[in-house]
Amino acid sequence: MKKLYLLLLSAIMGTAANAQTWDGTTAAWTQGDGSSSNPYLIENGQHLAYLSETVRNGETYEGKYFKLTTDLDMGINDEQKFTPIGFFDEYIDSENQGGGMIDDSKYFLGVFDGNYKTIDNIHVYYVDPNPENGIGGTGLFACISQNAEIKNLNIGENSIIEGADATGAIVGAMNGGKVINCSNNAVLTIMGTGPTGAGGIVGTNNGGGTISGCSNNTNINGHNSVGGIVGYVDKSGIIENCYNTGMITVGGFFAGGICGYLTSGTAKNCYTTGNVPSDGIFNQAVIGTTDTGVSIENCYYLNIPNAATDENPGVTAKEEADMKTESFVTDLNNGQNVWTIDSKNMNQGFPVLSWQVDPTPVSTESIQEANINVYTIGHNLYIQSETSCQAIISDISGKIIVNENIDNKTITLDNKGLYIVTILSNGQKYNHKVIIK
Repeated sequence: MKKLYLLLLSAIMGTAANAQTWDGTTAAWTQGDGSSSNPYLIENGQHLAYLSETVRNGETYEGKYFKLTTDLDMGINDEQKFTPIGFFDEYIDSENQGGGMIDDSKYFLGVFDGNYKTIDNIHVYYVDPNPENGIGGTGLFACISQNAEIKNLNIGENSIIEGADATGAIVGAMNGGKVINCSNNAVLTIMGTGPTGAGGIVGTNNGGGTISGCSNNTNINGHNSVGGIVGYVDKSGIIENCYNTGMITVGGFFAGGICGYLTSGTAKNCYTTGNVPSDGIFNQAVIGTTDTGVSIENCYYLNIPNAATDENPGVTAKEEADMKTESFVTDLNNGQNVWTIDSKNMNQGFPVLSWQVDPTPVSTESIQEANINVYTIGHNLYIQSETSCQAIISDISGKIIVNENIDNKTITLDNKGLYIVTILSNGQKYNHKVIIK
């Protein structure tokens, strides 16, 4: 009887696990109103696929907010393929003399908060039906622009990103916007004989966008303009506080541990430990090649025998032992509080980004400075403030439990667990973690 019970329990658990795997269908989200305080909640693969479908049909979601509530299994073991969110279609009007650039892209223009969750077992696949255009655009998001923001998101190691021009795990093509606190462990597969722009995080940043606080931890083999973080950067794009550990190789031109081709813009406070072979054309350890007027500041690479070096101003070679010291973390921070020592051995002792160690840092000191007191007794949460303030309380999944104005009010939290308390007061935002035992 006991054996039968265990078999039944295993079957039930197996069914529950399979229920979490994306089945290739779409379904509209049911939680949230798209505001910053009550974002649309992406709770499963069907919701993510619905986002892809609606953006490709022309909905930009400009000014709307999304939040991923859980890790997603996107069904690669069931041979599911995920079509990128959006569609990049920027090309030169060859039919009219002097016609200039035509942009028929379907951009995502909202804010997508990955909530420090992982999307894994995803096979992102898109091949341009008109390859002679060479427009590309493959990633979880095909393209973003303007005030779009993709943040706090991990792509798992059992994933494949398969594309041609402008291929990156998070975003294929940036024409503005921001990618913040994202990491990639997926395999990038670049098809064709001469695609341009492949990066662990972003394929091409061609519109002044910002890539900040990101890491790539997988090898990348592309054709032209290949980088651990981004392949190609133009129009004053920014790469800051990023690192790469993967090997970067090309079949053509321009490879770098951080960026393959920086034609215009800034790279600062970055490092790479990945091997960039020295026998490539315009290969360098950090930035493959540059044009006049770029800015490279406070960037470093691991000194690897027989690998590419880097002659760019603002780039320094380091030995492994030096890169694992607190003083190197101080150098990378450069007056910030972005980097931290690898105390948990997440990155073989090399520095990691603070969000990777603690994705929801407590700001108790800031709350105290604002004369706000947050504490718990049993299941009761107490928020004491000298002035009226707004409290947003979320559980660990990201679901909002409370969102209301608070005036020295007691809130009862029925369930045990970790809660994130966000206080909005006098135009400032403070985060605090509480545990109900």
